[in-house]
Amino acid sequence: MSVLSKLPFWAGSRRRRRQRNGSQRMTLSLTVDYPDAVRVRRALMQEAPPAVEVLECRVIPHTHCARMRIVCDAARADDVMHRVMHTVDAAEFGPLALA
Repeated sequence: MSVLSKLPFWAGSRRRRRQRNGSQRMTLSLTVDYPDAVRVRRALMQEAPPAVEVLECRVIPHTHCARMRIVCDAARADDVMHRVMHTVDAAEFGPLALA
């Protein structure tokens, strides 16, 4: 959670932006090997920029893995998972939740 999300005007503007789009946004958690994180990001960014956003990519301490949080339209979630599976050999998907 960022500091900006605690401010009332920021939270309100995010709500208005979501309502204007009209589409539901989903957050997907993904764990991949650290070198594969760059390939996943590149594959996802080949899409149009508003369709898919990589919110964060963090190294998991004491492992060779990275955890990524990806936000996309609900209708595009299957396509995002499909792209990831074709890009890397091994990936662990976390829960799909509302953004």
